[in-house]
Amino acid sequence: MSKQFSLPKQAETPGITAYGGSGATRNSRPADRGLHQVAEQLFFYFFAALSAISAFLAVTRKNPVVSVVWLISCMFSLAVIYVLLNAFFLAAVQVIVYAGAILMLFVFVIMMLNLKTGMIGQMRNLGLKFIGLIVTLIILRQFYSAIKGTGALLDLPPEVAADFGQASAVGELMFSQYLYPLELMAVLLLVAIVGALVLAGKEQP
Repeated sequence: MSKQFSLPKQAETPGITAYGGSGATRNSRPADRGLHQVAEQLFFYFFAALSAISAFLAVTRKNPVVSVVWLISCMFSLAVIYVLLNAFFLAAVQVIVYAGAILMLFVFVIMMLNLKTGMIGQMRNLGLKFIGLIVTLIILRQFYSAIKGTGALLDLPPEVAADFGQASAVGELMFSQYLYPLELMAVLLLVAIVGALVLAGKEQP
C-alpha cells in the first residue's frame, strides 16, 4: 500500500514544534522524525499481523481454553493499534470490556460447562462446512470493502480528525445516531445474563 499509517500530528505553536523542540531546531531533526515514523509503522504492522494470527489460532484450536487465550492476545493487539491511532478511549474500552470482562466470562462459562477437547471439532457435516465457507467469503468481502474505503478517512476535516477515538465524540455518536443499536445491545446483554443463569442452574447428568 502506498499510504502510510502515522499518528495525527499535534498542533504546533510559534517557536515550538510538535516534537517538543524549538523553532530553531525544527529543521535539524528530519532523521528523528523519519525514525519515529518507521518505528510507528513497524509497530502497526507487527500488532496487525499478531492480531490476525491470534484470531486464526483462536478459531482453529480444539482446546476451548487455549482458544480464549489466543482471543485475549487478539484483543490486546487491537488495543495497541488503537493507541497508535491516538484513540486512547477505544483502547481502554478494548482492554477493560473485551479482554478484561467478556473473555473472562468466556473462561468461566467454559470451565462451568466442563467442555472436553474431544467435544470440539466433531462436526463433519458438509452442509455446515459449506455455510461456513460462504460466511467466510462474505466477511472477507466486507474486509476488502473496508480496506478499499480507508482513503476517505484521510480526507476528514481537522476538527473531526482531532476528535477521533475520544470519549466525547464516542458518547455523542452513541446517544444520537446510534441510540437504537445501543438499546438493542442492552437487550442482548440481558438475554446473555438470563442464558448464563439458565446454564448455571442446569443440573449435570
